[in-house]
Order: sequence, then C-alpha cells, then structure tokens
Amino acid sequence: MLGPAFKWSDSEDMCVLFLRYGSVATVKRRAPGLVEIEISWGNTKVRGTDGSLRMGRRGVERWIKARGGPHEKRKPYQPSAEFLRRKASEAAAYRFLLGRPSK
Repeated sequence: MLGPAFKWSDSEDMCVLFLRYGSVATVKRRAPGLVEIEISWGNTKVRGTDGSLRMGRRGVERWIKARGGPHEKRKPYQPSAEFLRRKASEAAAYRFLLGRPSK
C-alpha cells in the first residue's frame, strides 16, 4: 500500500516500519488481543492501540497514506480552458492600453 521506500520488519511480538533507513512506526504486542501503536511522522508523535499486529500495521499504513506520505505522485497543474481564455483576454487588454499591436 505504501511506496517502495517503506519496509516492514516483523518479529513475533513486534513490527517496525522503516522509511528508507529510519524507523517511522512500531506496533508491539502487549497482551492477547491488544497491541500498542506508536507513529513518529515529522514533528508528530501518535500513540494508540489495536486488536492485532495485522490490524495495527494496516492502521499505520492508512494513517501515513491519509497524510500524503513521501513520494506521493501528484498530477501536474493543468490550467483550465476558462483560465487560459481569461489570461489571453487580459493580455490583449493590456496590449491595447499600452498601444502595442497584438501578436
């Protein structure tokens, strides 16, 4: 679910999520049916609990994804046709006011 820069390291009682070579989150088993989650993201530290390691891992991944994890591919800005028409008419008006011929 997360990008290739993220890797989970698993053991019987604990999972650690790494971003490149730094730890981002830990999911630790505390008792049967109870795991403790700790996420360190930027200047934010979040703690919580969940029912199992698998659910805790999924919660961590969803939390990071919801906050736009690194390497999030965004579409490049595409101005709308209306915006381009408005800019062209503004440019024509400025040229007219300045007495320059239009291109």
